[in-house]
Amino acid sequence: MADFFKKLRKEMDEGVTIASVKSKNLIETTKIRNRISSLQGQKESRLNELGVQYYRGWSMEEIQTEDVQNRLQTICENIKAIDQEIQLKEEEIEKIHKEEQDLMNRKKPQLCKCGQNINPEALFCNHCGAKVEEVLKKNGAGEESKSELAECSCGKTIREGTKFCGGCGNNVEHLFNSSDQKED
Repeated sequence: MADFFKKLRKEMDEGVTIASVKSKNLIETTKIRNRISSLQGQKESRLNELGVQYYRGWSMEEIQTEDVQNRLQTICENIKAIDQEIQLKEEEIEKIHKEEQDLMNRKKPQLCKCGQNINPEALFCNHCGAKVEEVLKKNGAGEESKSELAECSCGKTIREGTKFCGGCGNNVEHLFNSSDQKED
């Protein structure tokens, strides 16, 4: 019974951790998006200023003067700097989303080749002794491969190593031992 409560507490702690990370990330990405919006407003203002300065120089036939060229150059450099800052902010958002996805993948139950859940922090599976790192690489960080799944006659998806269907109770061991099973 104590193990049940320990497991429940661990799962609740993980849920709280995930929720707090998602909340923090939402706040952070909102701040970054607001900054990007502000930068885009600054860029639009600079583009308008560039157009006005160019038109003034053109209308006064001073477009080729060094003073006008310097003002135009400065505005263009400012616009380029804003574009670079926007790009960095967008990369920050991508990084936040990637870190969140990595956290979610680590918190999902991982399946070993024997069909049992494994702890990604463990070095070896508690059930069959397979090296966890190799299993996770093979399965794409925890995704089940098609060869480890079958479908019961009731339509329920069954993992390799399962003896009885959770949907109808039928024996399903034959689904993985059959010689007529399709190879992918």
